[in-house]
Amino acid sequence: MEEKRNIFSIILIIAIVVAIISTIKFVVIPTKKIAQVPITIDITAHRGLSAFYPENTMEAFKKAHDAGADWIELDVQETKDLVVVVTHYPNFKTLANVNKNIWKMNYSDVVKLNVGAYMNYEAHVPTLEEVLVWAKQNKVKLNIELKDNGHVKKLVASTVDLIKKYEYEDNVVVASQSYQLINEVKAKNVDLTTVYVGRKLTYDVATYIYADVFSIKKDDLTKELVDEIHSNNKDVYVWTILNEQEVLEVADMGVDNIIANDVRMVKNALSKRALK
Repeated sequence: MEEKRNIFSIILIIAIVVAIISTIKFVVIPTKKIAQVPITIDITAHRGLSAFYPENTMEAFKKAHDAGADWIELDVQETKDLVVVVTHYPNFKTLANVNKNIWKMNYSDVVKLNVGAYMNYEAHVPTLEEVLVWAKQNKVKLNIELKDNGHVKKLVASTVDLIKKYEYEDNVVVASQSYQLINEVKAKNVDLTTVYVGRKLTYDVATYIYADVFSIKKDDLTKELVDEIHSNNKDVYVWTILNEQEVLEVADMGVDNIIANDVRMVKNALSKRALK
Protein backbone atom coordinates (compact mmCIF):
# COMPACT_ATOMS: atom_id res chain seq x y z
CA MET A 1 0.00 0.00 0.00
CA GLU A 2 2.84 2.38 0.86
CA GLU A 3 4.45 1.68 -2.53
CA LYS A 4 1.20 2.57 -4.33
CA ARG A 5 1.00 5.88 -2.44
CA ASN A 6 4.57 6.75 -3.53
CA ILE A 7 3.78 5.97 -7.18
CA PHE A 8 0.61 8.07 -7.00
CA SER A 9 2.59 10.97 -5.48
CA ILE A 10 5.20 10.83 -8.23
CA ILE A 11 2.51 10.82 -10.95
CA LEU A 12 0.80 13.80 -9.28
CA ILE A 13 4.05 15.78 -9.13
CA ILE A 14 4.77 15.06 -12.81
CA ALA A 15 1.28 16.22 -13.78
CA ILE A 16 1.72 19.46 -11.84
CA VAL A 17 5.11 20.16 -13.49
CA VAL A 18 3.68 19.51 -16.98
CA ALA A 19 0.80 21.88 -16.27
CA ILE A 20 3.19 24.63 -15.12
CA ILE A 21 5.40 24.25 -18.23
CA SER A 22 2.37 24.39 -20.50
CA THR A 23 1.24 27.61 -18.83
CA ILE A 24 4.67 29.22 -19.27
CA LYS A 25 4.68 28.37 -22.99
CA PHE A 26 1.23 29.86 -23.41
CA VAL A 27 2.47 33.14 -21.94
CA VAL A 28 5.70 33.37 -23.93
CA ILE A 29 4.49 32.50 -27.46
CA PRO A 30 2.34 35.61 -28.16
CA THR A 31 5.29 37.98 -27.59
CA LYS A 32 6.99 36.51 -30.67
CA LYS A 33 4.27 37.60 -33.09
CA ILE A 34 5.82 41.02 -33.80
CA ALA A 35 4.83 41.03 -37.46
CA GLN A 36 1.12 40.85 -36.57
CA VAL A 37 1.13 44.09 -34.58
CA PRO A 38 -0.57 46.87 -36.60
CA ILE A 39 1.61 49.85 -37.54
CA THR A 40 -0.12 53.20 -37.86
CA ILE A 41 2.83 55.21 -39.25
CA ASP A 42 3.51 54.87 -42.98
CA ILE A 43 6.95 53.68 -44.06
CA THR A 44 8.64 55.01 -47.19
CA ALA A 45 11.60 53.28 -48.83
CA HIS A 46 14.17 56.01 -49.52
CA ARG A 47 15.29 55.59 -53.13
CA GLY A 48 13.98 52.03 -52.81
CA LEU A 49 15.54 49.50 -50.47
CA SER A 50 18.77 51.44 -50.86
CA ALA A 51 20.47 50.00 -47.79
CA PHE A 52 20.97 46.78 -49.75
CA TYR A 53 20.43 47.51 -53.45
CA PRO A 54 21.55 50.28 -55.85
CA GLU A 55 19.48 53.36 -55.14
CA ASN A 56 16.79 54.57 -57.54
CA THR A 57 16.85 51.37 -59.59
CA MET A 58 14.10 48.88 -60.41
CA GLU A 59 15.82 46.26 -58.27
CA ALA A 60 15.75 48.56 -55.23
CA PHE A 61 12.08 49.42 -55.87
CA LYS A 62 10.99 45.79 -56.27
CA LYS A 63 12.85 44.72 -53.13
CA ALA A 64 11.28 47.60 -51.16
CA HIS A 65 7.84 46.47 -52.28
CA ASP A 66 8.67 42.89 -51.24
CA ALA A 67 9.79 44.20 -47.83
CA GLY A 68 6.38 45.79 -47.24
CA ALA A 69 7.05 49.48 -47.85
CA ASP A 70 3.90 51.62 -47.87
CA TRP A 71 5.56 54.10 -50.24
CA ILE A 72 8.64 54.23 -52.44
CA GLU A 73 10.54 57.52 -52.74
CA LEU A 74 12.45 58.30 -55.92
CA ASP A 75 14.16 61.30 -57.52
CA VAL A 76 13.63 62.56 -61.06
CA GLN A 77 15.62 64.76 -63.41
CA GLU A 78 15.57 65.27 -67.18
CA THR A 79 18.14 64.38 -69.80
CA LYS A 80 19.40 66.64 -72.58
CA ASP A 81 16.63 65.29 -74.83
CA LEU A 82 14.08 65.91 -72.02
CA VAL A 83 13.40 62.32 -70.95
CA VAL A 84 12.40 62.15 -67.27
CA VAL A 85 14.68 59.64 -65.58
CA VAL A 86 15.11 58.43 -62.03
CA THR A 87 18.33 59.57 -60.37
CA HIS A 88 19.32 61.63 -57.35
CA TYR A 89 22.73 62.93 -58.39
CA PRO A 90 23.07 65.38 -61.31
CA ASN A 91 26.46 63.85 -62.09
CA PHE A 92 27.10 60.12 -62.52
CA LYS A 93 30.55 60.08 -60.90
CA THR A 94 29.29 58.69 -57.57
CA LEU A 95 27.15 55.86 -58.92
CA ALA A 96 28.74 54.87 -62.23
CA ASN A 97 32.21 56.43 -62.04
CA VAL A 98 31.37 58.53 -65.09
CA ASN A 99 32.01 62.24 -64.69
CA LYS A 100 29.14 63.55 -66.82
CA ASN A 101 26.17 65.77 -65.97
CA ILE A 102 22.71 64.51 -66.80
CA TRP A 103 21.63 67.65 -68.65
CA LYS A 104 24.47 67.12 -71.12
CA MET A 105 23.54 63.50 -71.91
CA ASN A 106 20.79 62.05 -74.08
CA TYR A 107 18.79 59.19 -72.62
CA SER A 108 20.35 56.74 -75.09
CA ASP A 109 23.70 57.41 -73.38
CA VAL A 110 22.32 57.49 -69.81
CA VAL A 111 20.68 54.08 -70.12
CA LYS A 112 24.04 52.49 -70.96
CA LEU A 113 25.51 53.46 -67.59
CA ASN A 114 25.86 50.92 -64.79
CA VAL A 115 24.60 52.87 -61.79
CA GLY A 116 24.91 49.81 -59.59
CA ALA A 117 28.67 49.69 -59.98
CA TYR A 118 29.28 51.24 -56.55
CA MET A 119 27.57 48.20 -54.98
CA ASN A 120 28.94 45.63 -57.44
CA TYR A 121 25.54 45.31 -59.12
CA GLU A 122 24.48 45.68 -62.73
CA ALA A 123 21.66 48.23 -62.90
CA HIS A 124 20.45 50.89 -65.31
CA VAL A 125 18.79 54.29 -64.83
CA PRO A 126 15.03 53.75 -65.22
CA THR A 127 12.70 56.29 -66.76
CA LEU A 128 9.83 57.63 -64.67
CA GLU A 129 7.46 56.05 -67.17
CA GLU A 130 9.07 52.65 -66.60
CA VAL A 131 8.54 53.03 -62.85
CA LEU A 132 4.94 54.19 -63.24
CA VAL A 133 4.08 51.17 -65.40
CA TRP A 134 5.51 48.81 -62.78
CA ALA A 135 3.94 50.72 -59.88
CA LYS A 136 0.49 50.59 -61.42
CA GLN A 137 0.79 46.87 -62.12
CA ASN A 138 1.79 46.23 -58.50
CA LYS A 139 -0.32 48.93 -56.79
CA VAL A 140 2.72 50.71 -55.36
CA LYS A 141 2.45 54.26 -54.01
CA LEU A 142 5.16 56.66 -55.14
CA ASN A 143 6.80 59.73 -53.62
CA ILE A 144 8.29 61.46 -56.67
CA GLU A 145 10.84 64.14 -55.83
CA LEU A 146 11.62 66.75 -58.47
CA LYS A 147 15.33 67.66 -58.31
CA ASP A 148 16.23 71.23 -59.20
CA ASN A 149 19.72 70.90 -60.66
CA GLY A 150 19.70 74.39 -62.15
CA HIS A 151 18.87 73.09 -65.62
CA VAL A 152 15.14 72.36 -65.30
CA LYS A 153 13.19 72.86 -68.53
CA LYS A 154 10.07 70.69 -68.77
CA LEU A 155 10.54 68.53 -65.68
CA VAL A 156 7.35 69.60 -63.90
CA ALA A 157 5.11 69.45 -66.96
CA SER A 158 6.51 66.12 -68.13
CA THR A 159 6.20 64.53 -64.68
CA VAL A 160 2.63 65.71 -64.15
CA ASP A 161 1.67 64.59 -67.67
CA LEU A 162 3.10 61.11 -67.09
CA ILE A 163 1.17 60.75 -63.83
CA LYS A 164 -2.00 61.76 -65.68
CA LYS A 165 -1.24 59.41 -68.59
CA TYR A 166 -1.29 56.43 -66.22
CA GLU A 167 -4.19 57.81 -64.14
CA TYR A 168 -2.07 57.53 -61.02
CA GLU A 169 -2.89 60.83 -59.35
CA ASP A 170 -4.39 59.19 -56.25
CA ASN A 171 -1.32 57.02 -55.66
CA VAL A 172 1.49 59.56 -55.81
CA VAL A 173 2.77 62.62 -54.03
CA VAL A 174 5.04 65.06 -55.84
CA ALA A 175 7.85 66.47 -53.71
CA SER A 176 10.68 68.97 -54.05
CA GLN A 177 13.16 70.98 -52.05
CA SER A 178 12.32 73.82 -54.43
CA TYR A 179 9.15 75.57 -53.33
CA GLN A 180 8.98 77.15 -56.79
CA LEU A 181 8.64 73.71 -58.36
CA ILE A 182 5.91 72.89 -55.84
CA ASN A 183 4.05 76.00 -57.01
CA GLU A 184 4.40 74.88 -60.62
CA VAL A 185 3.01 71.43 -59.82
CA LYS A 186 -0.09 72.97 -58.26
CA ALA A 187 -0.49 75.33 -61.23
CA LYS A 188 -0.38 72.32 -63.57
CA ASN A 189 -2.69 70.11 -61.49
CA VAL A 190 -4.15 71.51 -58.28
CA ASP A 191 -5.43 68.08 -57.20
CA LEU A 192 -1.98 66.49 -56.93
CA THR A 193 -0.66 66.13 -53.38
CA THR A 194 2.54 68.12 -52.96
CA VAL A 195 5.35 67.66 -50.44
CA TYR A 196 7.76 70.45 -49.53
CA VAL A 197 11.07 68.88 -48.56
CA GLY A 198 12.52 71.27 -46.03
CA ARG A 199 15.18 71.53 -43.44
CA LYS A 200 14.75 74.42 -41.05
CA LEU A 201 11.67 76.28 -42.26
CA THR A 202 12.50 79.94 -42.84
CA TYR A 203 9.02 81.26 -42.15
CA ASP A 204 5.65 80.19 -40.76
CA VAL A 205 4.21 76.87 -41.87
CA ALA A 206 0.93 78.57 -42.80
CA THR A 207 2.67 80.61 -45.50
CA TYR A 208 3.58 77.49 -47.51
CA ILE A 209 0.12 77.41 -49.02
CA TYR A 210 1.00 75.17 -51.98
CA ALA A 211 2.51 72.42 -49.82
CA ASP A 212 0.09 69.74 -48.65
CA VAL A 213 2.76 67.83 -46.72
CA PHE A 214 6.08 68.75 -45.10
CA SER A 215 9.05 66.39 -45.26
CA ILE A 216 11.62 67.43 -42.65
CA LYS A 217 15.22 66.31 -42.11
CA LYS A 218 15.47 64.34 -38.89
CA ASP A 219 18.04 66.66 -37.32
CA ASP A 220 15.69 69.62 -37.77
CA LEU A 221 12.55 67.92 -36.50
CA THR A 222 11.02 68.90 -33.16
CA LYS A 223 7.78 68.02 -31.43
CA GLU A 224 6.82 71.71 -31.63
CA LEU A 225 7.28 71.74 -35.41
CA VAL A 226 5.26 68.54 -35.81
CA ASP A 227 2.45 70.03 -33.75
CA GLU A 228 2.53 73.27 -35.74
CA ILE A 229 2.29 71.42 -39.06
CA HIS A 230 -0.53 69.25 -37.76
CA SER A 231 -2.36 72.34 -36.52
CA ASN A 232 -2.40 73.47 -40.16
CA ASN A 233 -4.03 70.13 -41.12
CA LYS A 234 -0.94 68.89 -42.97
CA ASP A 235 1.06 65.69 -42.58
CA VAL A 236 4.69 65.35 -41.49
CA TYR A 237 7.25 63.09 -43.18
CA VAL A 238 10.76 62.71 -41.77
CA TRP A 239 14.01 61.71 -43.53
CA THR A 240 16.34 59.84 -43.52
CA ILE A 241 16.00 57.51 -40.49
CA LEU A 242 19.03 55.25 -40.00
CA ASN A 243 18.43 53.12 -36.88
CA GLU A 244 15.78 51.91 -34.44
CA GLN A 245 16.55 54.59 -31.86
CA GLU A 246 15.79 57.30 -34.42
CA VAL A 247 12.58 55.49 -35.36
CA LEU A 248 11.39 55.63 -31.77
CA GLU A 249 12.36 59.29 -31.38
CA VAL A 250 10.40 60.51 -34.40
CA ALA A 251 7.49 58.18 -33.74
CA ASP A 252 7.11 59.71 -30.29
CA MET A 253 7.01 63.15 -31.93
CA GLY A 254 3.93 62.05 -33.85
CA VAL A 255 5.16 61.93 -37.47
CA ASP A 256 2.92 60.44 -40.15
CA ASN A 257 5.53 58.90 -42.42
CA ILE A 258 9.08 57.65 -41.83
CA ILE A 259 11.49 57.66 -44.78
CA ALA A 260 14.39 55.20 -44.46
CA ASN A 261 16.86 53.16 -46.47
CA ASP A 262 15.94 49.96 -44.58
CA VAL A 263 12.18 49.30 -44.46
CA ARG A 264 12.43 46.15 -42.36
CA MET A 265 14.38 47.92 -39.63
CA VAL A 266 11.63 50.53 -39.31
CA LYS A 267 8.87 47.90 -39.29
CA ASN A 268 10.60 45.96 -36.53
CA ALA A 269 11.15 49.05 -34.39
CA LEU A 270 7.53 50.22 -34.72
CA SER A 271 6.21 46.71 -34.00
CA LYS A 272 8.28 46.47 -30.81
CA ARG A 273 7.08 49.91 -29.77
CA ALA A 274 3.44 48.88 -30.29
CA LEU A 275 3.91 45.92 -27.92
CA LYS A 276 5.03 48.09 -25.00
